[in-house]
Amino acid sequence: MSTPWAWERVADDLEDAIRAGTYPPKGPLPSVRDLMAFYSVGQATIAAAVDELDQRGLIERSRGRTPTVVGVLPEQGERALSDSDWRRQIEDRLGAVEAELRRRKR
Repeated sequence: MSTPWAWERVADDLEDAIRAGTYPPKGPLPSVRDLMAFYSVGQATIAAAVDELDQRGLIERSRGRTPTVVGVLPEQGERALSDSDWRRQIEDRLGAVEAELRRRKR
C-alpha cells in the first residue's frame, strides 16, 4: 500500500476532527494560514485538503469566505449532495411525477 499524500493526511485528520465535533456543524474551519502552521505544510497542500473535504460533502464554501462545516454530516464514506445536485434530483423526480399524472389523465 502506498503512503498517502500530505493533502490526504490533512483531509483525513480534518474529517476526523469534524466528526469528533472539534469543528461543529455550521462552524468555520480554521484559516488557511492557521492550518498551514498547524500541519507544517504549504498553501497548495491545504487547498487540496479543503477541496477533498468539499468533495466528501463535509464543508460548504463560498468565494472569499472561510469554509464552514455542513449542517448535517453525511455518513462516513458517503458524499453529500451539493445544492445543485440535490435540486437536479428533485426536479427529475418532480418531472417524472408530472409525466405520470399527465399519462393517467388520458
